[in-house]
Amino acid sequence: MNRKSLSIRNAAYGFLSQGIIIIGQFTLQTIFIKNLSISYLGANGLFTNLISFLSFAELGIGSAITFSLYKPLALSDYQQVNSVMTLFKRVYQTIGLIIILFGSILSFFVNSFVKKGQSVPHLQLLFVLYLLGAAVSYFFTYTRSLLIANQDGYIDSVNKAVFNIIQVCIQAFFLIFTHQYIFYLIVNIVINLVSNISITRLAYKKFEFLNLNEANSVPKPVLKIMKRNVVGTVSNKIGEIVVFGTDNVIISKFLGLTIVGIYSNYTLIIKGLTSILNQLFNAAISGFGNLGVTQSKKYQEKIFFDYLFIVSLITYVISSTLFTLLQPFVKFWFGSNLTFSKSIVFLFVVNFIFTELRQASLGFIAALGIFWPMRIKAIVEAMLNLLLSLLFILKFDLGVEAVLLGTLGSTLLVNIWWEPFILFKYGFSNNLAKISTKYAAKYISYLFVIILTQIFIFKFGDFIKIYNLWVFIIYGVACCSIYAIIFILLFVSTNEGQYALNMIQRKIQH
Repeated sequence: MNRKSLSIRNAAYGFLSQGIIIIGQFTLQTIFIKNLSISYLGANGLFTNLISFLSFAELGIGSAITFSLYKPLALSDYQQVNSVMTLFKRVYQTIGLIIILFGSILSFFVNSFVKKGQSVPHLQLLFVLYLLGAAVSYFFTYTRSLLIANQDGYIDSVNKAVFNIIQVCIQAFFLIFTHQYIFYLIVNIVINLVSNISITRLAYKKFEFLNLNEANSVPKPVLKIMKRNVVGTVSNKIGEIVVFGTDNVIISKFLGLTIVGIYSNYTLIIKGLTSILNQLFNAAISGFGNLGVTQSKKYQEKIFFDYLFIVSLITYVISSTLFTLLQPFVKFWFGSNLTFSKSIVFLFVVNFIFTELRQASLGFIAALGIFWPMRIKAIVEAMLNLLLSLLFILKFDLGVEAVLLGTLGSTLLVNIWWEPFILFKYGFSNNLAKISTKYAAKYISYLFVIILTQIFIFKFGDFIKIYNLWVFIIYGVACCSIYAIIFILLFVSTNEGQYALNMIQRKIQH
């Protein structure tokens, strides 16, 4: 199969897998809310953020090592693949132990992250169990990266979907019949362990050359590049943790676990959509990595702008549909007592838009291994995000809006210009001024249409009511179709619009 076909296959399987996982998450969260208090849901969200801090131990090593696999896999240099994977295994096992150690220490202070009087019983024990469920993955997950680097991500997608179904069924059983959060967490540990053992066995079966017991050391030139990329991704990891890992902690500390629980209902939906889109976008990264090895800079630039249009089209369709249906769906599914105001929902959607529009630049940055220049950007973004969030919640008493505005502020002031600049300067670097001007013109035109549509929906979108799941599905399909047609018609005269239209026509004909 060629690069495009492999990317499409991985995207299709990834999309289906994430769809199954999201349905499972919605089902489980509904059962969770009905059988446990909203405070437990808030505790679960708090644990997620605290574990993200501990995952700093990973230091972005996964991304750096995965990049180091593209070239030897393309050249069938299996000796070097074994060397890289042996290093990967040793590093990840060490990371798993570090996370368990520091997580155990953190467990003694977990109550200090909760607003006084709003804790749940046995919070420390529950956190330790959640910690173990997250940590076990590091002892086997390195083989997933090999499959993804080899453009066999669909195997990983199938594994995740199958074991997610099993996990949801067992956890739902214990929630319904025991009403105990502790059994929910124990099941998570066991299923994560079995899932990772299973994917490791599949990887060894597929890659018969894989032998991590007799592998040579990683060649010094490769190791030098790898270390440089790891150092570059350290700051990226810090930025990611601060931006996405502090929201629940800040809300829990200043507003309480109940608000974290309500916040989790919205983030479940948005993160679910983000994970689906990331499957679609990430499926192309290994193909871009191959592109960086085999094609000219000029051709890479063309593919980038085609990809930017596809990312913008998908972001427009999903964000517009999301804003149209998010609030009605939360009221229908979780209850009107577990909703936020429309202005907060608007901020959720705007953050979603800017996050997804970044994927074009970030995808190429990851594929081309441009990690080192990202180090300063990520630190600036992280600090600005945290400072703005604390300023808005402490000085202006904005509540939930504070963390959303903090994220939006750091994105607008840092990410939307710095990331593409890094890509153009270190990735393409043919004519920086020309390509930057071209990018700015296209990005602004796409963004203008997207934001204008959200404002229109904000003003006139209150009439939609959801009475059952079928009505929601019909509305969703109708919205996606209408918004897709609008965006394509607006940009059909551009080269990128023609590319997307032709691609859609070819898929329909086949």
